[in-house]
Amino acid sequence: ALPTALRTEVSGVTLSSADQVTFTLTHKGNRRTVVWGAAGEADLKAQLVTVLVDQPGATIDVSVPSSPVTR
Repeated sequence: ALPTALRTEVSGVTLSSADQVTFTLTHKGNRRTVVWGAAGEADLKAQLVTVLVDQPGATIDVSVPSSPVTR
């Protein structure tokens, strides 16, 4: 669901369970961990990552898309 420009910046994916997907994204030289969570609401999560990727913080958590968090 990620736009192609961001998809090419993904360097690793971790799947600890079916509902806990995490990946590393290196954007403009900044490495971020993205907590994606389960597969549901992928389009909304992709939009949120696109918006939040330029915000401060090492982690972008969109696992609950109604309450995205950067930290």
